[in-house]
Amino acid sequence: MLKNKLFPQYRVLLFCLSILYSPIIFSSSMDVIGKSAENFNFPDLNNKMHSLNGLNNKFIIINFWATWCVPCRKEIPLLNSIYTNHKSDGIEVIGIAIDNSGAVKKFVNMIPINYLNLIGGTQASETILSYGNISGVLPYTVFINRQNKIVVVAKGELTKSFLLRTIKKYR
Repeated sequence: MLKNKLFPQYRVLLFCLSILYSPIIFSSSMDVIGKSAENFNFPDLNNKMHSLNGLNNKFIIINFWATWCVPCRKEIPLLNSIYTNHKSDGIEVIGIAIDNSGAVKKFVNMIPINYLNLIGGTQASETILSYGNISGVLPYTVFINRQNKIVVVAKGELTKSFLLRTIKKYR
């Protein structure tokens, strides 16, 4: 009985907290729009280092993900398809795993990734913050135009229609 009386109060408290903190989270990701994308330097599964600076004059989609993240796993086939069908248009897809190389190697043996996939590990937490994700949401995707400016950020699982609209508008 006491539980039923307190439950509405907890809902109100959670609602107030979400209103209080959501502008901070929302504005942070929006604050990066129009800014130059910060460089990063992460290895792939073969320990070859890759940086954002090495991808000049391309429309870049950076997808932060993890092997344990269900929505991340679900969108990989979509990102594979986008990359395969649009790489000749100068579109580059980069996955940055917030994971260790052992977990990623095991994962890609089950679900192949045909775009550039980098191992960010815990070091990627600084990079993801610089791209506006202070809430730690995964997947988190950043779209960078050919002038190295961030044009769109997306929290959560991507849809095909959203990806195609964004590519059409900004590439």
